[in-house]
Amino acid sequence: MVSPPFSDMHRLPVCERPIRASVSREVLDMPTSSSDRTSSAMLNLQKEVLDVYEQASRAWFARLKSEVNLWSALARKLSATRYTPEALDTYQKFMAERMEMAAEDGQRLLHDCQETTQKLTRSLSSGWLTTSK
Repeated sequence: MVSPPFSDMHRLPVCERPIRASVSREVLDMPTSSSDRTSSAMLNLQKEVLDVYEQASRAWFARLKSEVNLWSALARKLSATRYTPEALDTYQKFMAERMEMAAEDGQRLLHDCQETTQKLTRSLSSGWLTTSK
């Protein structure tokens, strides 16, 4: 198909218009607007926050695996016990370890929240909101 003259281009359906891949040098040399800087800052913020979420996700998944291992070990040990005092001692040790893990969970959750808050605060204070004025 032969391309129609540029003046007739608007008459063609969108799907039949030729794609123009060239960009003029003036467009490339244009200074970035404040909205471009804001968009870039917001994308950077999103990337940083997603990185924090990804790290937290990996840590919580590892934590979940250790929880499964702990419960499996309890079941294995309890099934091997022969006497009630032995079972109670096994369960007491399990509960002590479980309580320690719960305390670590709280610390991990606090750390994850602080890290996310720091990323957001740093991005907001760097001025991406003020660049749109």
